Amino acid sequence: MGGIRPRHTFITTAIINAQSARTWGVEGSLDWRIIDPLILGVNAGYLNAKYLNFSLRDSTVLAPFNRDGQTMTHSPRWQVSLTAALDQPISEHYDLVANLLGSYTDSMIFAYSSLPGIVPNDTAAAYWLVNARVGVKTSDNRYGLYLVANNLLDQVYYIGSNSSSFGNLLNYGTRRIVSIEADVNF
Repeated sequence: MGGIRPRHTFITTAIINAQSARTWGVEGSLDWRIIDPLILGVNAGYLNAKYLNFSLRDSTVLAPFNRDGQTMTHSPRWQVSLTAALDQPISEHYDLVANLLGSYTDSMIFAYSSLPGIVPNDTAAAYWLVNARVGVKTSDNRYGLYLVANNLLDQVYYIGSNSSSFGNLLNYGTRRIVSIEADVNF
């Protein structure tokens, strides 16, 4: 007695490795003390990542493709961060501390479409995130109380995607989170 046989079979997700790729880049940072309690900094990185040999030509199951020479997925060309840090005594026992971080991530491709011209690639636009932290700490660094805001400007951004035969799903990054943080160092 025969079992039930599916009428159609299909692949929902396939992982295919590139045969070869190359990456090169450069990164640098600079910090400087503007005045005694204030330090400013900048960090920048450039990435050039390309597939050298990444194609699928003879497949009876998957659509053929050729990504030779195209930018690798999850590879933003530019990333930049700007920082400011303040540590200012306000009395004999307490310091005002504040940190500000602005970070830029260039646009990037999360996944190439298996149906070029019909279904778009999963691509994230460039974005800026701003995080801030301000508070008071004891001069001996034993105790601290801070107000913290991550993604202060509530930027909508993507951190990845899932592409399958069911469609493309972009994964959102964390939206604004505001919290209070207490430190106790032993």
